Amino acid sequence: DDTANIVPSQVDYFVRWKDAGSQFGEFPEPAIWQDFQNSSTYDEVSGSGALMDLGASTGVAGMLAELGKASAYLPVGLSLKDDFMSELAIAGRGELRLDNRFDGMVLLRGSLKVRAGVSMLGFDFVREKLPEGMQIEDVGDGIYRLPQFEPFGFQDAYLGRVKDVIILASRQEFLTLAQDLDRSSGQESLAKASNFHDNV
Repeated sequence: DDTANIVPSQVDYFVRWKDAGSQFGEFPEPAIWQDFQNSSTYDEVSGSGALMDLGASTGVAGMLAELGKASAYLPVGLSLKDDFMSELAIAGRGELRLDNRFDGMVLLRGSLKVRAGVSMLGFDFVREKLPEGMQIEDVGDGIYRLPQFEPFGFQDAYLGRVKDVIILASRQEFLTLAQDLDRSSGQESLAKASNFHDNV
């Protein structure tokens, strides 16, 4: 299914990266990074500070770093690259900034193991066994609140899934909308919007 089918049409941006996991070497460094560092362009761009400015202004560099840290908490047998990132998409309102101003959703196409794990969060005994720094509250309808979620600038985040897509959102509303759009086969979703052009 098209990820854009569960994204509301009223978002201001939608960035999608298919087969994202295979694009990384040692996460969070992209596999192509070494080649870029050895190029003449790198010296020019790096010296100007443009790379650091871009990473800081969008929050993308910080988000990748936080995802890299999160991989340390994954249960044995799960891989961030292989189990969470066959597709990565970010959609939201306002500017794309992955900090406390982020107003949107991160969508990760998860493996069967990940989907099963998210489903298991519905059981109290599973949530009680999570690491102390990872508190998750069941708010109903397969949606979970993650208080003070560091990758979103310590604002609360909401976790859920629609079929094989794991969603982390800044507001519960995004997950509810995604569930509703899935039930209506994507009617009124971004994928059906007349001005939507996929630049994957």
